[in-house]
Amino acid sequence: MARLLVSTVRRHSPANEPSGYLYAIDWDRREILRRIPIIETLHRAHDPNARGGVRGAKGISISGSEVCIANFSHILRFDSKWNPLGAITNRSCSSIHDIEHDGRSIWAASSRNDV
Repeated sequence: MARLLVSTVRRHSPANEPSGYLYAIDWDRREILRRIPIIETLHRAHDPNARGGVRGAKGISISGSEVCIANFSHILRFDSKWNPLGAITNRSCSSIHDIEHDGRSIWAASSRNDV
């Protein structure tokens, strides 16, 4: 059974609505198994950019039974049953674009490290 995780960014989403979702999809049956709103970054209310900006999920990486999902400023860690394991952030890391969990380390590509 092939399963996919897909992240989205909702453009023009009001501040009181989710700015993106995470979808769990059963590819073989072409069925959405679950849709959950992405955990918002702390800076969402201060970003007027209607085209994305700090909105939505920015990257997904899976290693073993650990799932990592990034938003603009945090990497959120979950086990295979979606129990939170923690969050990683650093004040000099913002605008995360993608992540890679290699089993030992979590690598992040971000574009505003000079902010």
